[in-house]
Amino acid sequence: MKRIATIALALFATGCFHTTGLNRYQPDMYSVDQEVGMGHEMSKEVEKETTLVRHHALTQLVQGIGQRLLEHSNRPEFRLYPYTFKVVDSSEVNAFSLPGGPIYVNMGLVELAENEDELAAVIAHEMGHVAARHATEQMTALQLSQLAMFITLSVVPALPPVAMEGTRLGYILGVLRYDRSMESEADELGLELMESAGFDPRGMATMLKHLEDERREEPVMIERLMSSHPLPDDRIQAVEAALAKEPEDRRSRGSSASFERIKVLFVKD
Repeated sequence: MKRIATIALALFATGCFHTTGLNRYQPDMYSVDQEVGMGHEMSKEVEKETTLVRHHALTQLVQGIGQRLLEHSNRPEFRLYPYTFKVVDSSEVNAFSLPGGPIYVNMGLVELAENEDELAAVIAHEMGHVAARHATEQMTALQLSQLAMFITLSVVPALPPVAMEGTRLGYILGVLRYDRSMESEADELGLELMESAGFDPRGMATMLKHLEDERREEPVMIERLMSSHPLPDDRIQAVEAALAKEPEDRRSRGSSASFERIKVLFVKD
């Protein structure tokens, strides 16, 4: 254990841990530039194994929501990343973000949303994961645990490479499994983003309830989302508690006309 502590201290001393971002004291082996580059490479692999929706109106809707959230963010950490927002042609209820900004929303989740605020909640939540650097924090923790295992076996390897070239979708999503504290932080950041951008933050609570209902009715269709984004009851309660502090006169605008038109075009019976 002394050797592990010595190497960990050496890594900190030589600047192998980066502290840019919201969680400045959380170990992270990646710089923002490395994170962005890694996300770019990962997105190439993701798009080899998925089919993206190319319909202009739908992609413009999702990109417009994402850009609106970003432009109204009050935190400079969100502006560190070149976010992209794309729709995956899959009926599976899922959404995920990659290091450095790429965000993907499945059609199954778009169909589940009843209004623009609920779709904004999903996108804002994923943006929260990116700004909080949850992906590279997870990767750092994984690499440190592997390093500790090797040290225990009296083998001190070089640190794993920064780039993760050649990864595939299953492996990528397997790495990006967030714990409850990360989900809670992404919810908090998402609520903040929604409010600053003029979306009704109550859309996050109603979307979480839709997901909970979907888990009970169609657990297979939501299995991947639940494995990477835990949805315990206390997560819903925490969001509702945060919403209780909002002004009483907040009113939902409901679905926009463009959202309703797109739902008619794309939602499957």
